[in-house]
This record gives sequence, C-alpha cells and structure tokens, in this order.
Amino acid sequence: MDSTATQFASEDDCVSTGAHGEPIYALASLHVEATANQPADGLSVSTSGFGLAPTTVVITPLLKNGVAVITGIVPVPASGIIGPSPLGHISAPCVAGNVYSATASGTSADSLSTPTVPGIAITSNTVTRISSCP
Repeated sequence: MDSTATQFASEDDCVSTGAHGEPIYALASLHVEATANQPADGLSVSTSGFGLAPTTVVITPLLKNGVAVITGIVPVPASGIIGPSPLGHISAPCVAGNVYSATASGTSADSLSTPTVPGIAITSNTVTRISSCP
C-alpha cells in the first residue's frame, strides 16, 4: 500500500511509486464488527487486524451519542496481528434511541522500501447500532 494506506491497484502502480522514491508498505488492515449477541442498550464489537507495527497499540473507542464511554486498547504483538478482541458496553436503565458506534485506529508496520520510514496511521470501518429497549 502507499503512504495514504491505499492498496495499489496494480503491480505497475507499486513499482512506479517505489521508483519515485516514495515509501511502500505491506498491506495492513483493521476491522471492527458487531458480535452476535448485542445488549438491549449498548454495542458489543470485536476488533481484528494484520500488518500492524509491533509494540504499538490499537485503540477502539466505543461512543454513545458521540461521547466515548469505554476504550479498548490492544497491544500489537511481534506478529503484527490482533484479534478478535471483544469490547462492549451496557447502559441501565435502557434508553431507546441511543446511538452507539466504534472505529479502530492503529499504525501499520514500517515501510518495506525505506527502512527509516515508520508505519502510517490506519483506520477501520465504523460499526453503528441504535439501542432497542424491551
């Protein structure tokens, strides 16, 4: 991928980028998904990823109506692979219409083409859920 964390469309694009002296990174990805069992008022998600910089962390804040209520922090091991790492929140009493969301962020492994260039910021998809009270 290039320095904007975009996967190259072709091998030629990758070679051209490297030929211009720009850093090239191994593909890295973060993914957040809702778990099978959801609370009536809240959100339960799982974060996973690969191609991440070892000894960094992946941060997944869980927002309730736009405000962080809990933050998952997962250390990245030497393999550069995490997950799935569960994170959840339950509010009581239940309030119908609360909007919950989660997006993970982390750092890719260092550049493959330029060893002195550190990894770049990557962000996952966003999972959103509206509470449904009994």
